[in-house]
Amino acid sequence: MDSVMATINFIRSTSSLQHRLFRMLLSEMSAEHQDLLLHYDVRWLSKGKALERFCGLREEIITFLRSSKQKKAETHLSRILDHNFLADACFLSDIFKHLNDLNLGLQGRDKTVIDLVGQMPAFQVKLDLFATDLSTGRMLHFPTLRKCISSPAQITDVMSDFIPSLKNNFAGRLDGLVLPTEVAIFARDPFTGAIEGDLIARAKEVVPSIDEGEFTLELVDMQSSVTIAQELCTNGPAMFWTDVNVHQFPNIKKAAIVMLSMFGSTYRGDPTSKHWGSSDLKPSSGACLTLLFLYYSSETPRDTWIPPDGLWRSFCISASHIGPCKEEIGHFALR
Repeated sequence: MDSVMATINFIRSTSSLQHRLFRMLLSEMSAEHQDLLLHYDVRWLSKGKALERFCGLREEIITFLRSSKQKKAETHLSRILDHNFLADACFLSDIFKHLNDLNLGLQGRDKTVIDLVGQMPAFQVKLDLFATDLSTGRMLHFPTLRKCISSPAQITDVMSDFIPSLKNNFAGRLDGLVLPTEVAIFARDPFTGAIEGDLIARAKEVVPSIDEGEFTLELVDMQSSVTIAQELCTNGPAMFWTDVNVHQFPNIKKAAIVMLSMFGSTYRGDPTSKHWGSSDLKPSSGACLTLLFLYYSSETPRDTWIPPDGLWRSFCISASHIGPCKEEIGHFALR
């Protein structure tokens, strides 16, 4: 990666004239991209994007370095003409593409712990597929590398050993990251869970304060309602549970809220809005779930509980259009 960035910096940062000449060359050659990308440590997707752009413009880079009169251009040219170096760069580009896709899948509005935990084992299975794909030489999941090398024999031991090492790294970091499956399924869709089974016992493990008998009866009432099921399809799990009547379904709502708000989203409003106070700010279920989680899990009596000042102010901004949730918590005064 350092060698790739050295070449990128040489082209872009040696002089403004050289950078302009490179961009003119890309335009004349009708290149797919109009410039190289820089990598910044504070921008978590930029390393993969910079590698992808470098590999996509490798022919244009070679042409430019051959025509350059700079002495350092020869060093960068000899490096990029090294087939092993270029193959390693293309391999890393494909790997970072998969990692960036995973990172993007873990981000965004209304993501819950269920979504996050579900994606991690899936990616570990994908790593096994990547290792097999590489060992057989098909390279179906390594399109950049496939275009770069002419034969599977050029796949190095470093490439083959990297993926198992990456999988072991993930396994070590995610050891112990498990969720009670029955409660997770119930929180996502309470209408498909079996009333008789491990659900109630597992829900009791997650929220010891729930009443198991009342939990069962509430679940029967909810699963028998056609209108409530339609609300889940329309609004999604997060908004659905914030709108559920706490007086009618106190126990099942508490279990679902605790599960969904373990890692509540910090996306409080429309990311395209520049001002938090603007009238077009959209409500975020993440702020509602976080506040409800604190409300239900607090040992303070509910009629005297006051939420943290900062979180309450954020909630008042982001949940301005959520009626039922305001009815449950709205009697608490803004400090």
